[in-house]
Amino acid sequence: MQKRGLSGAALKWIAVLCMAIDHTGATVALQHFYRMAAVGTYTQYYTAYTVYYVMRCIGRFSFPVYCFLLVEGFFHTRSRGKYLRNLAVFALVSEIPFDLAFYDTVFETSHQNVFLTLAIGLAALWLAELVWDRVKERTGRAGKTASPAERLSVTENASEAGKANMAGTSPLSASLLTRDFALRAVVGLAAVIPAAALAQILNTDYGGWGVAVIYIFYLLHDWKTLAAVAGVVALTIMQSIEIFGFPGIFCINAYNGTRGRQMKYFFYVFYPVHLLLLYGLCRALGYY
Repeated sequence: MQKRGLSGAALKWIAVLCMAIDHTGATVALQHFYRMAAVGTYTQYYTAYTVYYVMRCIGRFSFPVYCFLLVEGFFHTRSRGKYLRNLAVFALVSEIPFDLAFYDTVFETSHQNVFLTLAIGLAALWLAELVWDRVKERTGRAGKTASPAERLSVTENASEAGKANMAGTSPLSASLLTRDFALRAVVGLAAVIPAAALAQILNTDYGGWGVAVIYIFYLLHDWKTLAAVAGVVALTIMQSIEIFGFPGIFCINAYNGTRGRQMKYFFYVFYPVHLLLLYGLCRALGYY
């Protein structure tokens, strides 16, 4: 029987569609706005700006969903090494199309594509887990933790002693697990802070804030809604327009835990291809 809600594939399609709208706004619609600002009437200027702004608002939905899906992939992929390799390869492949679409040049150092942000974020999570495993070995915590949000789940449900999944859990052990969750969060910063700094230095899309949001989704992995709210709040602190990412919370909350019909490399290839198409459209319209 098919589960109700949205599969991982469905979330990807929604995020890709919103991203395509956003990028069309940031290229074609923005260039049209510039032209109307120079030669158009006030009505044309205002209409062009409204179209541009609405398209950018729609696009705010994509990044929180991509962060959520990245963390899902981190926990469930058969090979984290191959996952990281794919992100890194397509970050490299996508850079020239990204620079062409947004800056009309083959090399622009002021802004790098989002694949690089995702790759750095994934590497940070992997390193954070390795560091935490080492800490567990040295402090005797091995075996007390499974996933970051699992400890939070245990804590919030500790009072429900009658539940089967909480059998044998005492308030004392729940308190220990709470401290353990906090310790893991702090230890993980040893990997996340340098990764965020690297993203900021490289001027990746969303920069260090993007890596931080990925870490939030990681820590609150089993608490989808809380993770989504915290992630969007963090992005909104970075830039006020990101508040329009809040509708994405409902889609993330609707995730049913299934992968859905996967198109293995389509979502990787779509990114550079759609950027090249947008660049070609801008050239055809005389914007570049």
